[in-house]
Amino acid sequence: MSDPYVYDMTNEPQNHQLDIEESSASTNCEKVNEIVKRAQELTKRRFDECTAILDNFMAIGPQEDTERQIRYKHLARAGLLEESICLKVWGRETGLYEYGKHKIKHDFCNLPSATKSSITDSLKKAKATLNNMRVLVDDKEMSWLTGLRGVLAGQQVNTLRCIIVDLELSVDLEEESNARRDDASPDLKTLFGRCATEYTTVLKRIHVGSWSLECRLPFGHIGGPRDEFIRWGREAGVLREGKKSLETKVIDSGKSESRSQIVNILLSVESALGAMSELLPEKHVSGDDLTTADADNNSNSNLGLTQLSKGLTEQIAILSQYNHSLTRETNNLVRK
Repeated sequence: MSDPYVYDMTNEPQNHQLDIEESSASTNCEKVNEIVKRAQELTKRRFDECTAILDNFMAIGPQEDTERQIRYKHLARAGLLEESICLKVWGRETGLYEYGKHKIKHDFCNLPSATKSSITDSLKKAKATLNNMRVLVDDKEMSWLTGLRGVLAGQQVNTLRCIIVDLELSVDLEEESNARRDDASPDLKTLFGRCATEYTTVLKRIHVGSWSLECRLPFGHIGGPRDEFIRWGREAGVLREGKKSLETKVIDSGKSESRSQIVNILLSVESALGAMSELLPEKHVSGDDLTTADADNNSNSNLGLTQLSKGLTEQIAILSQYNHSLTRETNNLVRK
């Protein structure tokens, strides 16, 4: 009989492998904890920055008290306030803000690594936008009277809104989205998410494609319709739940035809963005490469610069029209 207190040398390789696996698991666990803590820290910082800027709005000098100035300040502050609230709700639901105090709906810890990385990047990206907003609010030289300060502040709110909507959409389960892609009647949130993702993809491809091409597009090009689309989604309540959600508003209105119209418009938005994506070159090209079209090649990447910019500009105009249609349809829901 073997002595249980004598180390069994025959199992040394197996024991060594177990030690490696335990060490690796421990290291991975530590890395996950670091990622979670970093994301929690970034979420808190972004919310604290929003709160500080909102407080600074209230500290603007009393000499700026004309009706027009108050209106511009109110619009900018109201937009930032709404996004700060959305950020707080999202942070609580993912366990990244006030952890342990609220029910977690989409646990950040259980999200795929790519999604965690994307969330962290978005939280970092929001810092620059909030810094720009803070500078605008603190600037004692620029008056709200001309409206320029309000316009610039509004642009920063639009950028922040897009970032926070990306955060909200990122926590949706990927398999759930894929399961609904072929659904004959997908929910409005899923359609909205698909369009928002397509907007981001097209915007990135334009930025990295060709400077010569981007210069030929209208000022703001795809970013303008994208901001309008995201703002529509926020105001319509696409991402909300319960009585404030767009789906519930449609049911309560009794206007089922409006839902069909909204679905059709969202599908058209997705189709238009897909058409733009097909027009764009697969990789970065120089301006010279886009100056002439190859008559012997039907590839979209070989379209001439003029043809390509014209095609994209036409789609951009179409997207703006779809945004107006979406606003009109959701306004119809609340009309008696």
